[in-house]
Amino acid sequence: MNMKKLWLTCIAACTGLLLFAQNTIWNYTPGQTKSDQLFNVVNPTELRHRFIVELDKGNRMEILVYNREHFLKLMNIDSIIQLVNRSITMINDSLAPNELASRRIDIHIDPAGTIKIRTRVYPPPANHYMIQKNELSALKMEQDTIMVTGLMSGPAERIGFKGIYTIFPYRIMFVLNNYQQLNSYETGSLTGIMEQIRSEWNVHYPQTDKANRRFNLYGYYSLTDPSRTRRLSRPTMGSSLPSAASLVRSRP
Repeated sequence: MNMKKLWLTCIAACTGLLLFAQNTIWNYTPGQTKSDQLFNVVNPTELRHRFIVELDKGNRMEILVYNREHFLKLMNIDSIIQLVNRSITMINDSLAPNELASRRIDIHIDPAGTIKIRTRVYPPPANHYMIQKNELSALKMEQDTIMVTGLMSGPAERIGFKGIYTIFPYRIMFVLNNYQQLNSYETGSLTGIMEQIRSEWNVHYPQTDKANRRFNLYGYYSLTDPSRTRRLSRPTMGSSLPSAASLVRSRP
């Protein structure tokens, strides 16, 4: 094979790899089960920007996205919550029997709007009770988790050394005392915080549009006590995105 043929072969191979990468979810993890491939599509370490919202009654919401454009597509958070609530209502009978159990509800929304659901119910490993004013009641000790993942298309972007991709995942997680409390957040209560994140991003980090790979942004926001809010910022050089627990400990 002469050098010209070898060069053409290399170009064809690289083109094939590029086309493959552009049609592949960039954080797919080999070895996953088919269920996990679908519902654990998001590897949190690969999503660059994290926003934690302290709700009321000890509940919490967390949003993970890859770039600002993807966050803007989630601005209609009320509509997303309404969609999730309607989906959960359809399977409520399979979740409700044991009120003291904790539940993990995974909801995956593909770009076409198709919804797939996975549920896991964890009965309490022990019985817990509370006596108050001589009244005995059973206690639920663990919160429920609703994990919403989805895929959205966008302009082709190089992800490290993995390739150039056009389909990106996102994740919205709700940790609630009871999964049915989600319906209390679908009437506009989160709109103000979403607008605050967008405004802070636009003002302080507009350069992420052209240099997203250089930034990991995070923020902690409180729905009930604005004094607990920690404005959108970025970690210092060499550090990683903090966990929800570390943000709670370090906030003012």
